[in-house]
Amino acid sequence: MPESNGISLDVAALEAAALRNIVEFWECELDYSNADTEPLSFHDNSIAAIRALIHVAEIPLIDSSPTTLMLLSDVAAINGHAFLYDGHGVAFYLIKRNASPFYHTVFALHEILHAVHYRESSEFAFDTKAWKKNTGRQLISEGISTVLCALVLKCELDIALWADVLSIEERNAWMMACEHSKDLLCKLVLDNFDDSAPIGLFEYEPNQSPQINRGGYWLGAMFIQELILNGFTPEALLAAKYSHLRQLALHWLEVNCTT
Repeated sequence: MPESNGISLDVAALEAAALRNIVEFWECELDYSNADTEPLSFHDNSIAAIRALIHVAEIPLIDSSPTTLMLLSDVAAINGHAFLYDGHGVAFYLIKRNASPFYHTVFALHEILHAVHYRESSEFAFDTKAWKKNTGRQLISEGISTVLCALVLKCELDIALWADVLSIEERNAWMMACEHSKDLLCKLVLDNFDDSAPIGLFEYEPNQSPQINRGGYWLGAMFIQELILNGFTPEALLAAKYSHLRQLALHWLEVNCTT
């Protein structure tokens, strides 16, 4: 079920490409036991929320961009991501059976923003596992999608990072733990910037410290927020070359690393 802005792409080919991406790059086996006999039918409210989001005119970054969103049944243990397909940014999103429409809105938008980013700056798109796992690439691209998601939805950063996965108290505790771990996170990213990210830095590991429970998302968002405060526009961030943002990120990490 694609949602696009006037782009005619083959639905079957796009779905096949998305499923290949899941298997090849996310190390997931496809499991159709969670899929509906009538795909996505029980998610009417969630799909309506996503459709409304895509077509909101006040989101120029999405409304004017040649991006397509593939809504897939829950066949793998990831939310989704994005890739380039004949020069188009394609986001794919797996709709989870028990998640709320608000959850789907936040994380579908996050993936859409990855697709827009990859289209505007194709260096950030990956076609190898090594580049997909690269710490610097993930820090910057996840930071951009997270911060722009918060700007589009006009919500706080903790909402863009977690939607309603965590309670308010849990989100506040996690954000505070990230702040207290900022120096450690900066050092961890600096030490691994051009290598694969340590396990957990960009993955959900419940009841763990931020260094191994999505702390990379928070740190990336802090970096991108500072760039915006210093005059970067969302459009400039999306179009910036990796080499330029890499240089800025390394300097920012060094400044914020006190050990």
